Parts: sequence; C-alpha cells; structure tokens
Amino acid sequence: MIVIAASALLALYIFLPEFLFRKLAFNFRLVTKAPTGRFEEIISGAEVVLLPFLSSLFLSRCSHFVGHWPFSIEESVAAKYSDYRAVITSLCSEAYFRDHLDKAWTAMSHVWLYQLRFLFWMYCTLGIEILCAVLLIYYFRFPEPIPALPMEIWQDLFGPGIALGGASDGVCFSAQFASPGLRSMP
Repeated sequence: MIVIAASALLALYIFLPEFLFRKLAFNFRLVTKAPTGRFEEIISGAEVVLLPFLSSLFLSRCSHFVGHWPFSIEESVAAKYSDYRAVITSLCSEAYFRDHLDKAWTAMSHVWLYQLRFLFWMYCTLGIEILCAVLLIYYFRFPEPIPALPMEIWQDLFGPGIALGGASDGVCFSAQFASPGLRSMP
C-alpha cells in the first residue's frame, strides 16, 4: 500500500508537472545530444517542479486565502498533523488500519483534501512558470532587445553557453529561436 501511495505522489508531484512543462513548451524545446533515461527525467521533473512547489508552500504558509481555499477544512494544526500521522501509520501497518478503520478513512479524506488544495495551487504556479518560460523564449528570439538591457547581456544570459548548453549545436524545434545577432554554431 505504501508503494502505491509513493508512486501516486511521485507521479502527481514530479512526472505530471514535467510532462506538462515539456508538452506545453514543445515549440521551444531543445534537441538534446542523447536520449534521456528515467533518472534524467526524474531530475528534470524535480527541476521543473521546484519553483512551483516552493512558491505554493510559501504562499500556503503566508496567505490565509491560499492556505484555506479551495477544499476548506476547519481544523487546528494539531488535528492536521494527527490526520497525517494516522494516514502514514495506516499505510505502514495493516493491523492499525483494521483496528482504527473509521479514524483512518476520515484522516485519509482530510489528507486527500489537503493534498488536492496544495496541488491546485502548485499547478496554478506551474502554469505561470510555463507561461513565463514560453514568453521569455518567444520574445527573446526577436532582434529587438528589451530597452533596459543591451542585446549582448541577453545573448550572454540565454545564449549557447548557459541555456543552450545541453543542445546539439544550439538547434531548437523553433526555427526562429536564434536572433540574427547570435553567431551560428558550427
């Protein structure tokens, strides 16, 4: 039972956000030098989900609205920790689950709502992250620099050495990605 719960959490918190990021930013994805394995996908997913996860965690702790909407449950912090303790104990011990069946199911429904609320805000911030990444790359490919910074700084920040480091010769699926100011890679 613990393996099923761990697999579901891994899928919801790492694999699905990485999949969404990869698919929604498809036109801006880089061609990699070698096919990626499962470990590289997990690391890539962790990198993609780190910003939305931390921002959702911060917002849920600092904002009453984010911490209580949607799926509002009026419980104290001690009751919340008691619910998590009951769920983890139920997952680890089948005897505890059988002996405390009603408490375990009630705690699981509360924890389910807590996790749904957190996932709602995490996917909202993931959408903002995807939108920012797509807009940044979309506007970077045009020759006009943002007025505050000269084009050379943008090329240094997002050029072949940093953002395109894992690409094969800087080739992208988006043909218009490279600005005319960048030198072509050999």
